This record gives sequence, C-alpha cells and structure tokens, in this order.
Amino acid sequence: MRTGIKLVACISAGWCACGASGQVLSFTNVTDAAGATFTHTRSPRYGFMAAGGVAADFNNDGYIDLFVLGGPQRRDAMFINNGVDAEGNFSFTDEADQWGLPAPHHGFGASAADFNNDGYIDLFVTSYGPGTQQASAGHHKLYRNNGPDANGNWSFTDIAAASGCNVLVPGLADGTGSAWGDYDLDGDLDLFVACYHRAAYGNRLYRNDGPDGFGGLELTDVTTGVGLRVLMSGLVPGFADMNGDHYPEMLMAADSGSSKYFVNNGNGTFTNRTTDAQDLSTANGMGSAVGDLNSDGLLDWYVSSSFYDFLGGPGNVLMIQNPDGTFTNIAPGTPVLDGGWGWGVLMVDLDHDRLVDLVETNGFEGIWGNEQSYLYLNRGNLVFEECALAVGFVHMGEGRGLVNADFDNDGDEDMVIFATGEPLAIYRNNLLTPGQPVPPGANWLRMEFDTRARASLSPHGMHTRIWLITGDHRELVIVDGGFSHASQGELGCHAGLGDVDVVDYIRIEWTDKTFTTLGNVAANQILHIVAPFNPADYDGSGTLDFADVQQFLAGYMARSMTSDHNGDWHLDFYDLLMFLRDFSR
Repeated sequence: MRTGIKLVACISAGWCACGASGQVLSFTNVTDAAGATFTHTRSPRYGFMAAGGVAADFNNDGYIDLFVLGGPQRRDAMFINNGVDAEGNFSFTDEADQWGLPAPHHGFGASAADFNNDGYIDLFVTSYGPGTQQASAGHHKLYRNNGPDANGNWSFTDIAAASGCNVLVPGLADGTGSAWGDYDLDGDLDLFVACYHRAAYGNRLYRNDGPDGFGGLELTDVTTGVGLRVLMSGLVPGFADMNGDHYPEMLMAADSGSSKYFVNNGNGTFTNRTTDAQDLSTANGMGSAVGDLNSDGLLDWYVSSSFYDFLGGPGNVLMIQNPDGTFTNIAPGTPVLDGGWGWGVLMVDLDHDRLVDLVETNGFEGIWGNEQSYLYLNRGNLVFEECALAVGFVHMGEGRGLVNADFDNDGDEDMVIFATGEPLAIYRNNLLTPGQPVPPGANWLRMEFDTRARASLSPHGMHTRIWLITGDHRELVIVDGGFSHASQGELGCHAGLGDVDVVDYIRIEWTDKTFTTLGNVAANQILHIVAPFNPADYDGSGTLDFADVQQFLAGYMARSMTSDHNGDWHLDFYDLLMFLRDFSR
C-alpha cells in the first residue's frame, strides 16, 4: 500500500518526531475527549466534495470556537470553546440552538469575517436548502452575529436574502467555497462565492457597500466589471496580497484545469495572469494556501490536485514566487507532488523552527478513500519530508476541509479535518502544553489585530503584512483569512520563532500604506495589536498630543526603527516630515 511505504521511509530516517532544534512534534486525536463527536452527512448535490466549517472566536471570549456543517441529515454544530481545564485540555459545547442555526440543510462550505466592523465575527454558508427537500437555488446564508443580548446569549440572523447573496444563478443549486477580502481597500470586506458549474458563469464577487438600512448588507455584484467573469469550476477562492502592493490578488483553485490567478490592478479591476503560475492550469484544484516557504519575503502558493499512479501525475502544484512575480512549480521530484486525491491544504509552522510546513488531507471513495493525510515538514532550502503517521497525525478517511487553530491558547497550532460523510477529527498539537514552560527551540507568537479605530483598514487587519526581524533574519507572515477547501481557519497569524525569545522588531505594514513598528517584543504570547486611529498616535491614547511627539522623538534619537515612520528602514529627515504631516491631520 502506498501509505505503508511512506511510513516505513519516515521511520527508517529516524527524524520524524523531532523538530530541527530537538523539540518533539506529535499530535493526538482529541475529538471525543473534547466533546466534539460529530458525523457529517452527504448531500446528493456535490455531496462527495462537501464537508467544512470555520474556526473563529465567535463569542469574543479569547478562545477559538468551531462551526461545523452537518449536511442534509445532521444539523450544523456551533461548538463553543469552554477554555482549558486544570489538566490543560480544551473542550466544546454545542450551542446550535442558542445561536439559531437551522434544521439540517444541504450545506457545502463556510467562511467568516466581521463584514460590518462591529467587533463580532459573522458567517457565510453556501447551501442548497432544507435537508428534507431536493437541492435548489436561493438558500445561501449570510449570518450576522448579533453579539450578546441582555442575558449574555449570542445569536445569528440570516440576512442573505435581504443582501442579495442567497443565490448565484437563478434556478441553479450551486455555490462551493467562499472568501472575504478587501479587494478595493476601502476598509470593509467584500465577498467572493465560487460556483462549480463552469458554463453558468456563476462565480460572484460582491462589493460590500455597507449596511442597507433595513437590516441587510448592501452587496453589489461587480464580477463582470472587474474582469473576473471567466470559465472556472470554482472550488476554493482566496484573497492574498501576493506582490506586496497591498491590493489583494484573487486566487482560485478550481477543478478540471480551470484554476486561475488574477492580479489586482489597484483600480478596482483584475488581470488574468494564470500563465505566470507554472502548471496551475494542469491542476484539478481542490485546496489552496499561501505563505513564504523559503524565507525570501515572497509569498508562495500551494494547490492540491489529484495524482494518478498510471500517469505519474499531474499531482499537486507547489508554486514558488520569483522576484519578477511569476511562479515556478517545484512539486515534481519532491514528496509534495503525490498527495493522493488532494483536498484541503495548509501552510503553517507546526514545529516552530521558523519554516512553514505543508499539510494536506485527501480521499475519494473507492479510489483514494483509505489513503493517509500528509504532513510535509519543511527542512529548509525547499526540502520537504513527509511524517504524518509518525507524529500521530493519522487520518485515513475522506478528508475535505482542513483548518488550523490554537484551541487551547498554548501557542502551537492544532488542526481539524472535516470529512465527507464521516466523523469530524480534531488533532491537538502536543509541541506545547498550557501552563508549562516552552521547550528550547519552540518559541512562538500569535498576533491578532483590532482595526476598528481607523476606517481605512479592513476588520481584523485583513491583508496586513507583518515582518518579524531578529538580527539578519526576516520572517514574513500575513493575515489572509485562512481560506481552505469549504473551510476557514483562525483569523490573525501565527509565527514559530525557534530559539528566539525576544523579537528585535515587528514591522506591521497596514493596507493604507502606513506602518507601525514594535521593538523588543517578548516571544510566547498572544499579541493583541490595536491599529492607532492616526499613524502619529504613538502612545495609542486615541488623541494626538505632546506625548506622541515625545515618544516619536525618543525613538528617533535612540536610532530605533520604532520611529521609522515612512517604513523605508532608514531613520532620516523624511520620517520627521511624515510624522509632522500625520500629526497635523
């Protein structure tokens, strides 16, 4: 069996359970122990492709919760995180009733965002209607998070019909993955919904124009006008600023060789640059993730596909970005090429060695249904070694959605697999333990962003680029919403720091082309970063006064990059001029 061969290779190499600095990486399936026993049911409509959910802090208590789609015979679950007990274990309670989730329905996928910037995370769900009826059009759901009532109870209200995003194509039961992003950088989050039926031209980009005054959200379909009306069997859309100009590109993993790469022109339109992404058009694109795999400051792109033994491919596409903005596929000749029938994928530093790892779940009934999910540890220089089974990340089912989240707030990233017609699987990362010292070489940071004080910035700092600088080492992480197949991982961003216990500087590139630089930041914390209402508000007081001038000048005189106001990595007269400009506004 293909799985057995790979397991033997990992064990004989003698490295799989350890990270580069000696820290031990292992996972434990804690689904039942965490109270999240849940089995998905398949819909006749695209059912073999569906199964997903969202990891997000829906009730603002500081712990990440888990929304799970149930399918036509199982009500969706809202697993609220109970926090960590005395033994360091996390658990969930299903509060679907309190949140007002409907009876079972033909759900496909979900995504989350604070679309009205009120501080509460909202939810979008693609659905084809009640489970007691045949699949039909007009049933997608846009859940507005109402926040807590007078009794502390939280709930959703479905405003999809009022907002005009409940149907993609009249009469067609379609809609797969979805994603939120601020494509026009106006400070609110726009919605892209993928449609699988390519000839229907059903993929939709809805521009967020704010509340409509009647309880809905004013969403305008701008798909055709912005250059996104092309043939795609859409599955996984995602917004990410790939070229560093702050405007997010549209990345679409789509089936049957119809994946696309659209570069944002910065004027409200996109240009199809699929030919710049080598071999993207060969993929049966099922999963999508971005990150900086080779620490060169350029974002790379991982798209899962299907691998046929008798063809020797086509397999997954792992595209490394070149300085000119093109991408080179390095998957051929590496273990990453053959991931079975791939679905959800992740890029995340699981062992905290400052190198982003790759994860993929897969399976297809009767063909790849019993093959393992894969975990490719990044060994540097674009060398990846597979070790899923050896570290306890064992899943042999039909995985579809795959997300990461730190459910116990211990600093390492746990993972969830949503399987079609099969049980949910939650894997606790044992690298770190709540309340225990961090082992040598396993330092970390998690960053969460509050941008409500500045209207020009999108909620939760979406599309913010963050540089972590220690000595000569620079590490780039981004806030991209965590898009995945039919699913979405935690908002914010996570970084492994290896043996670094103090980060010299954290440089935050906001999407309005201003900067905030933090100095001497201690590792091993969840860093809550509040964007100042004005870039010159250096003390974060919410007002501009002499205290801001003092703090700016203190950093400037000390030659600290915290006063590099224009973000060019030099302290000079231009920083003073830019500070005075912002201070006078």
